Amino acid sequence: MKKKLTTEYLNNIIKQVLEPQFASISEIRHDTDLEKKSQNIKIEKGRFDEYYYATIILNGVVNGTMYPSNLKRYRFSIVGRITEKNINDPFEDLRHDLVIFDENKEFVYYKGEDVVEANKKQKEFENKMQEEIRKDEAKKQKEEKKREAGRDFSIDGIRVYFAYQEGTSYVYKTSKELKPKQIVNAINKIGDYNNVIQFYYDDTHYADYVYDTHCIIYKSTGYIYKVINGNVFKAN
Repeated sequence: MKKKLTTEYLNNIIKQVLEPQFASISEIRHDTDLEKKSQNIKIEKGRFDEYYYATIILNGVVNGTMYPSNLKRYRFSIVGRITEKNINDPFEDLRHDLVIFDENKEFVYYKGEDVVEANKKQKEFENKMQEEIRKDEAKKQKEEKKREAGRDFSIDGIRVYFAYQEGTSYVYKTSKELKPKQIVNAINKIGDYNNVIQFYYDDTHYADYVYDTHCIIYKSTGYIYKVINGNVFKAN
């Protein structure tokens, strides 16, 4: 089967599949080298039958006259299977996998189906994707605003602001040492970094909040406070 899938064979597929859709064709150009494509085709065995098959992807440009339009430049795409069963005459099967679209990216042929309906579905798909992109972008902007808001704020009149990153930890400086409950309130403002937040007053590293264990550790005293559902409990 592999021996039959030559450059000439692939070129003939393109011609035979395209020609019935055109009144005339002046030029066909391929996106990739057919010789390389022929060499790289993989033969696989079907999961539910005994036939071996090869998936082919043929894309390119065709200059021609479609019924009933003038000479134009189109793009084509053929994505289908060649099997042991149809290898000598795959053309009719592959016409069901042929897509042709114009320079405005409008389908002029879509797998033998109604192109009006195909363009409608494509437009709906594109609109849905654009909406998903807009939602994702809005979500990112919201998260970024939340993160920015968590970089410089006040807790009970005490300024808390992001200073720098140190390894996997984030350093926040405060205008006064925070008490355990105030640290909890600060963490709620900072958000979930899933790392360690180091708290500094001037140049003194006085406390850590560890996200993994939900603990506050005071450096000078060694006191550890466990945070459970927003409440603080001394753990040692």
